Amino acid sequence: MIFKNNVVVGESTWLGENVCVIGASVGKHSIVGANSVVTSDIPDYSIAVGAPAKVIKQYNHQTNQRERI
Repeated sequence: MIFKNNVVVGESTWLGENVCVIGASVGKHSIVGANSVVTSDIPDYSIAVGAPAKVIKQYNHQTNQRERI
């Protein structure tokens, strides 16, 4: 069996129900929506959804709000 990469889930990260993380990392304080398939790295402070998962929002530390990507 060939593996792409190790799976790494950052601290305080939420993974929704039935999420699959395949050879990727999910950054700290991120949220992955239910039934998503993560095949590439998700940065810190992000919200990602879908199959394959895509980042839809990311936290902006200057405005202290999550902003659409």
